[in-house]
Amino acid sequence: MDKKFKEEFFKNYRYHLTLKQMRTIFGLCSEIAKKFGIDREEAREALKLNFCELKQIPYFSCSPYEFDALGYEDAKEFIEYLNSKV
Repeated sequence: MDKKFKEEFFKNYRYHLTLKQMRTIFGLCSEIAKKFGIDREEAREALKLNFCELKQIPYFSCSPYEFDALGYEDAKEFIEYLNSKV
């Protein structure tokens, strides 16, 4: 590979969220769901949609194994957002 290709690739590469971040997101969504007395999946979907709208980013998966997984940095922000809702 040439140097220019590598630089472009890594400049545009988005590291996926980690397993620890995924577990944190699921745990926080469970806490929020309990707080409001709603289903965990319903809460997570609503929170994801609201976060996407606020950040102006496309819909994402909370699993690092999915193609449309949330990026590492966005996951940090999403966790902060969820912490503000607990």
